[in-house]
Amino acid sequence: MAASSTSADQPSASATSPTMSPDPSSKPAGSDLSYTVDYDEPLWVLAMAYGPVRLVLLAVMAIGAVSATLILGADLWERPRRRAQREQVILFNLATTATVAIGVVVFYLVLFILSWVGALLLIDEQVLAGIAGNPVNALDYAKISWLTASLATVGGALGAGLEDDDVVRAAAYTRPST
Repeated sequence: MAASSTSADQPSASATSPTMSPDPSSKPAGSDLSYTVDYDEPLWVLAMAYGPVRLVLLAVMAIGAVSATLILGADLWERPRRRAQREQVILFNLATTATVAIGVVVFYLVLFILSWVGALLLIDEQVLAGIAGNPVNALDYAKISWLTASLATVGGALGAGLEDDDVVRAAAYTRPST
């Protein structure tokens, strides 16, 4: 017996499941955790759909990934050789972690500002509103920049893993000459 295929047998293109993206013309809900990325979906639609909690988590994970990659990849984490050095090594590690984290956060903020300015200048408001399905404002551009900065920072973590250890140590431990 041959199986017949009717439109009633096939799942709807707009059905949402953990393995299927909704119809690309539908707008994803910010709270829909089962939503997956469709390759035709523009990044800015995802950015505008994400809530602030998700964007903050992405930013923290990206900053943490770059910081950890720089510290561990360049072997900046000190280990005490003697018991008497333990307190001093803890202070060194805290100072190193704070220095690297501050540098990465500054990098992230500069990247965010530059991508926000770029988004304001390059993404036409009417085009973005047409894709979003509602009027857009500066917050929508900020969300796009936020996601862009987070993804670019993760890319920076990958690049930091390839950086020469001596270059990272020189940047972390030497004072620029004046």
